[in-house]
Amino acid sequence: MNGNDKWSGRIKTPNASKSDGPLATIEQAKENIKKLGSVQDANDTIYVHLEAGYYDLLNTLVFTPEDVGNKYIVFQAEYGEEAVISGGKKINFSPKLSEKVQEIVLKDMPFFEQLYLNGRMLQRAREPNEGFFYVQYLREDTLQPGRQKSFAPTLSQYYLKSVKLDKSIIQSLSKISENDMQMVLITFLYKWMDKKVYFNKVDPLNGQVVTQPSSGMKDFVQGSKGVQFYMENSRVFLDAPGEWFWDAQANKLYCRLEGRIAKKIIDLRAPILETLVSLQGKDLSHKVKNITFRNIVFEYSAHQTPKDGLMAQQTSPFINAAVMANYADNIIFDKCEFRNINANAIWFKTACSSSKIVNSYFHELGAGAIKIGDYKSQPPELITKNIVVHNNIISGGNKLIYSVPAIAIYLASDNRLTNNQISNFKYTGISNGFTWGATPTPNKNNYIGYNYIDHLGWGIMDDMGGIYSVGSSENSILEYNVIHDIYCYRYGAYGIYLDQGSAGLTIRNNIVYNCESAGLICGHAKRCIITNNVFSFNKTVQLFFGYAKDEEARGLKFVNNIICWDKGRLYHGNMLTTNFESDNNCYWAYGIMDGKIFNGTNIEFWRKKSRKDLNSIVKDPVFMDSKNGDFSFRSTSITALIGFVPINVDNIGVKAARPDWIDKIDLTEGVKSKFKKSVANKSIYNSN
Repeated sequence: MNGNDKWSGRIKTPNASKSDGPLATIEQAKENIKKLGSVQDANDTIYVHLEAGYYDLLNTLVFTPEDVGNKYIVFQAEYGEEAVISGGKKINFSPKLSEKVQEIVLKDMPFFEQLYLNGRMLQRAREPNEGFFYVQYLREDTLQPGRQKSFAPTLSQYYLKSVKLDKSIIQSLSKISENDMQMVLITFLYKWMDKKVYFNKVDPLNGQVVTQPSSGMKDFVQGSKGVQFYMENSRVFLDAPGEWFWDAQANKLYCRLEGRIAKKIIDLRAPILETLVSLQGKDLSHKVKNITFRNIVFEYSAHQTPKDGLMAQQTSPFINAAVMANYADNIIFDKCEFRNINANAIWFKTACSSSKIVNSYFHELGAGAIKIGDYKSQPPELITKNIVVHNNIISGGNKLIYSVPAIAIYLASDNRLTNNQISNFKYTGISNGFTWGATPTPNKNNYIGYNYIDHLGWGIMDDMGGIYSVGSSENSILEYNVIHDIYCYRYGAYGIYLDQGSAGLTIRNNIVYNCESAGLICGHAKRCIITNNVFSFNKTVQLFFGYAKDEEARGLKFVNNIICWDKGRLYHGNMLTTNFESDNNCYWAYGIMDGKIFNGTNIEFWRKKSRKDLNSIVKDPVFMDSKNGDFSFRSTSITALIGFVPINVDNIGVKAARPDWIDKIDLTEGVKSKFKKSVANKSIYNSN
């Protein structure tokens, strides 16, 4: 890049006299646009062309209504040129190839918790180097009694956690000085949440460690054996190639970059900025509007753990994003790449509308990819709506924060999530809603269709879904989604998950298979129509109806579906006694006697006791090759008996990806192999 912020930026290359040429920074381009005044003609668009290279931001790039006015602005790069908006700071040094640990003096370096070598994340010094340790016992002692404030990043209730560990772990921790101990961060993974907290001291006599005061998890983990955890950020843990430790007090960075790793050093960077771009309107009358980003790479946003740790809450909703939007309209991200993002990538939060995220590629994410709406209640006029998320590859997240969905719709309406490829996350694929119970919510008219969702959970987190919905979501539709290979640590890996208060949804034309716990779970869902779906080869049960005995599941319909399996049972929960409509379904269990498929009974007994499935059938649906994921039919004679319409999968998933991203759509065999290994490892622990 050969720009100068004193030039006009109106010509692409410097002129002969070096008196004019392109600008050097995006910040100056923004300032020059601001000086242009208003543009009245909607066809008069201002284009900002970014040449290939890194645009390292010193501060968040903030767009306000005063910056934009009523202008239409496009920030773009040419296809094939990599223009990177970066929140990282480059670290220059000359490696000493003879030394195992590189010692680098860093002066005037802002605090950082992530480090990258040649675009690949290096592991902050960690124990164990891979996988997890397991808690023997965990107790929390209240320091400051008080009521927890729901959905607040900081709670008024604080605890010391006493964690009983194996003797070998205690011996390792005893080598850490008292001062250094308080820099050690421990991450607990429990059910659907993760919790990060700093150590306080080691108690070798009792074989336990005590953490610093932080918000509590008492209701969830008190006494829990087997909770997974890992520790990081001590020089004592610096024992594997690629690991690093920064002693911020001494301004020294220690890296294990020996051998071939050191010889390949080209680019060492530490993410500094948590938010790269902020689209910050003031109110409904003063919004940021009409900005497009095209063919731009967003990279190296930071995540920094608060001093009192990271509280445990479903989806970790308070975690921000590399791009934050509030009071923003008509914001478009087209063919953009988000990589090495250490929290979430994009969040359309409060009072945003008519915006799009399309044809883009999200990978190497610390948390999730996209968040829509605020998780706190807002007046109707401030509800985010009409956000389109279409044709994106979203693959590889939860590297730092495990409890965040790939895409989360919080309290928002009229959004469309279509043709996205979502894979390789440790938790839920798509989450819809953020209220529990029958209370009316602003979530309505959300459309989730034609998405391909696979390889989630990794045997690490619990209580998740390929698509998860909670609370009422009137007139919302989930259709033409393929969901498979979801595995949990102990319980709760579901294909479609209708949690407490789910109502007003139509679930149709989906194919769900190879999910560990169930293809479908209905947890007190009401007024939902579940029709023309395939639930197949899920491992434990196919269906889970989580209702109280004799509960009235008002308005729930389960009709015209195909359910087939070769192991496990048909259902779990109170499907027999719960009052809902179930009919015109096809049931088939390969290798199980016809008279036993309804959890050990035949269909006649089932009909008599449940008053359901009076017109359902027990027949082989004759799929073409269901064991390998082909759910087309050799014949439609069976499906015609129940009014099932064959599901056309040709238009599901990403279509027309950018040429250089086509091979990124499907997971590599290497990633699938790691997935299988991760699932197998959790099985080894849980069998002990």
